[in-house]
Amino acid sequence: MSATWYGLIEVLAGVPNLDGAACATGKRYELFDIEDPDDERAEAARNICGSCSARPECVSWFASLPKGNTRPAGTIAGRTYERPKLAPPRVRAELPQQNCNLPKPPPKPRLDAAVWLADRLSAGPVPAADVVAEGKAVGFSPSGLDRARRKLGAVSERLPGRRGASQWRLAAHSANQGGASTEGDPAA
Repeated sequence: MSATWYGLIEVLAGVPNLDGAACATGKRYELFDIEDPDDERAEAARNICGSCSARPECVSWFASLPKGNTRPAGTIAGRTYERPKLAPPRVRAELPQQNCNLPKPPPKPRLDAAVWLADRLSAGPVPAADVVAEGKAVGFSPSGLDRARRKLGAVSERLPGRRGASQWRLAAHSANQGGASTEGDPAA
């Protein structure tokens, strides 16, 4: 709820009209603000609520309020509620000084997709689906592998009779017989 006039109007609009309520007509308003349930004045406020004709409406209004810190404190509907205590702020433990100057571990070396692909294709042609699956396993995206393939000058070629399956090979390796090159095809 915002701390604006509109927020205040919204809160006040939710308060029921308790005409004739003992807390509003008895001229002992200060009793109902006491938050300590053991205080004698809070006991007097609870006794006043006990004989109030507006108590059922007051009880249902209070029950309709969201639970938590937004509920009012004091004596309401025959019960005394304390304002919730805030937990003390947590203090972060200071690290010992000798640990502050520890060297950071060296960064993990980043694997170059072109180097990995050249190594993978060095033994000969490999089905493109296998290259992509193995590349994903070591952290390369399919588009990153395709860029590496083009950077190396590796060839992507369709395999005959295998419903569009393709293989990748280094340009230095002999071409598969009858395979059509699909250089610009990233899905190949």
